[in-house]
Amino acid sequence: MRRSIWYVAIIASLVASPTETCVKIEQVATGRSVESKPEWRVSVTNGCRCRCPITLLKLMCPKFISTIRVKPPLISIDPDGHCLLTTKIYPAKSIFFTYAWDPIQFQLLYSNQTCS
Repeated sequence: MRRSIWYVAIIASLVASPTETCVKIEQVATGRSVESKPEWRVSVTNGCRCRCPITLLKLMCPKFISTIRVKPPLISIDPDGHCLLTTKIYPAKSIFFTYAWDPIQFQLLYSNQTCS
């Protein structure tokens, strides 16, 4: 019994790092429409308590499409169709971007903090 609890603890630590639990992703409709698609404003916030910036985020973003160019160009799509954000996000700070399409359920898959 003890051994199975230990394995569960290891798996849980591999699945969610402390960085991943303090990244907050929110999106709200702007009320605008572009080419008949609603526009959305997305914020990604570093809520981690340490002083290190997050330097890479990998998000699940099924079929990410936008009728407008994401400004600034924060997002790239990897070969698996995941969104990569490579801009530094400092503690207690957020980055923002807008897109116009049907709402996408962004979900954090991976994050990396870099302390220099």
